[in-house]
Amino acid sequence: MADAQTFVGGASIRGTFNAATWQSVSTGAWIETGRFLDMTANAASTLQAMNIPSVLVGSATLSQESGTTINSLSNVTLANVGFFAYATGGTPRIWATAG
Repeated sequence: MADAQTFVGGASIRGTFNAATWQSVSTGAWIETGRFLDMTANAASTLQAMNIPSVLVGSATLSQESGTTINSLSNVTLANVGFFAYATGGTPRIWATAG
């Protein structure tokens, strides 16, 4: 079994999605999540050219309530989640974390 992967996409995306098998096919600009986070610090203009929100407008640590299980997951914490918008003060369109 392959490890799970995440991606950040932008532009006009067209495609199909099968909810029963979690498979999808689409076309558009995409970038691996870790690379996206690196680029927000060092190459935001490239992300803007791909129409991908790249301005950090907030951050938080998200954690699941202790003692609960949802979708077979428990004790989940996402540290240092960044919320990204097209411009300072804009509505967040993407959230991502490296860990």
